[in-house]
Amino acid sequence: MVLILSSRCDINTNGVIDWLRYFNTPFIRVNDEDIVSGNIKFFFNLNEYYFQIEGSKKVSLDNIDVVWFRKFGFLTSYDDFLKKFDATSNLLSYTYSEFDKLRKLMLKLLSKKKMAL
Repeated sequence: MVLILSSRCDINTNGVIDWLRYFNTPFIRVNDEDIVSGNIKFFFNLNEYYFQIEGSKKVSLDNIDVVWFRKFGFLTSYDDFLKKFDATSNLLSYTYSEFDKLRKLMLKLLSKKKMAL
């Protein structure tokens, strides 16, 4: 299975997904903002690591063969949203800091997989 780590606004990722579907290649797309918003959750415990897609399937990291990392972690819509309220300094900094820790953990757990950057 291919794990695509991307951003919701990256339309080029959609073209890659079209090809994966054409070749019947199983994949899961995880967008950075879907994790921050809670639409996709990442679970981590001593014995199991997996993504849970809202109202859907659980995907274990053990089932991932290839990771494609593209524009993952920019959180653009959060920048835009928080700028409206002039709340960018502390809240946005905190959001990026927490997301960065999660992203580093996920990449460490996926480090033995084939990576396409």
